[in-house]
Amino acid sequence: MKFHKSSSVSFLCLCALLVTCTAAAKNATGDDRLTKAVKETALTKLRLLHVLAINRFYVPNYDEESMQNLTDKSSNSSIYENGKNVSYTKKVFELPKNLSYEHFLENALLIPNPVKEQLYEIGVQLRQQYSNFLNDIYMDETMKAHTNEFPVSQMAGELVNAGLYPPVREQIWNADLMWQPIPFEYRMKNEDIFMIGTTCPRFKRETEAVLNLHAKGKSKLMEFLHAQNITVKSPIDISLLYLTLTNVMDLNQASVPDWVPSKLGELKNASLDGYRLLSKTTLQQQLNGGAFLKRIVDDSRKFINGSLPGRQITAYSGDERLFYGVMHILGLPAFELPNSGSALVFELVSRGERYFMKVLFYLGPDSEGNIWLPLDLQMGNSTILTPLDEFEKNIEYALPSGDPKKLCSGASSLISNFFLIGGLLALLSRVINCTSE
Repeated sequence: MKFHKSSSVSFLCLCALLVTCTAAAKNATGDDRLTKAVKETALTKLRLLHVLAINRFYVPNYDEESMQNLTDKSSNSSIYENGKNVSYTKKVFELPKNLSYEHFLENALLIPNPVKEQLYEIGVQLRQQYSNFLNDIYMDETMKAHTNEFPVSQMAGELVNAGLYPPVREQIWNADLMWQPIPFEYRMKNEDIFMIGTTCPRFKRETEAVLNLHAKGKSKLMEFLHAQNITVKSPIDISLLYLTLTNVMDLNQASVPDWVPSKLGELKNASLDGYRLLSKTTLQQQLNGGAFLKRIVDDSRKFINGSLPGRQITAYSGDERLFYGVMHILGLPAFELPNSGSALVFELVSRGERYFMKVLFYLGPDSEGNIWLPLDLQMGNSTILTPLDEFEKNIEYALPSGDPKKLCSGASSLISNFFLIGGLLALLSRVINCTSE
């Protein structure tokens, strides 16, 4: 499944054509999945929204003069068009000394202005798309916002909220400033398995074990990079390297080495391999996407039983690691990097007494319009609409339970299994020796 915007437009146009043809010949394709999906959607009522706004990583290497240059939108049109948002603004290109996700997450403090517009536009488009469902006045009981504890996630969340709930009527406090403060919630890093579970000690140990099993040798690309004095140990490192290089090029703040353009395709493919290595085991999936999806399922259940009266929307400020984790669990592996300013939207809808989950991918603004792509989860016999029970059953293996702190800091399942198997083999050896004697 590819998320090229131009191909998505063609896809949606093709879907519309198929629906028209099917309606004209009712008896020709009675089992057509598309026709079934359209009929299902027409009979449903929207009940609750969960939104995962997608933000890209930020390389925390700034200087004041370069950041001032970013205020000139005309000189940075390429970053806006391509949806990139990692601000590597050194005049002379150099790799970050610490090429790690945690370093990027914890030390990035600024967002380029064009990217602020993209994130703000998520809120604007949500307001337009769901204008008949959402109240125009912000109220705490109808909307909740969640970020992680770090500045970039919180700033991105504030931008989405600003577009989603501009002040109206009595909430307008300054006629020249259509903005109002909206609170957000977050957990501390050591227990935030919902948004940044990949920073958990247990996830890191699990991933190290995965790399030892699946990424032992050096690829030709890694050997090439080492020849350029660039140290990368795995495809996961390459994903951060690729991010750094592409955004240096987009921002046009420094010249990259001559070899970079010819290697971008290989670097991108290796980056996608790196994201897949983050979802190899059940524990990895629980900590990267599973806990987030459990929150969506649990809140949907609470809404149904009346524990969340008045709730209309919950907005989460996430990043591409979480996006890839969620997509993998849903059975929709991504083959492209998402744009900043895109989002996954989970609609809880009802039809009679039954509740369903519908997932859409908002591709973000581009020259061809704002595209909302319904995702066919292909869970059982469902199409675009999946019964909530079936949705939960299909992803149950990845939904964690118990204390988040213990899940975050406990032992790796692969490491635990290694010692368990080792102990059993040692015991079996003793039994054999005793028998032979």
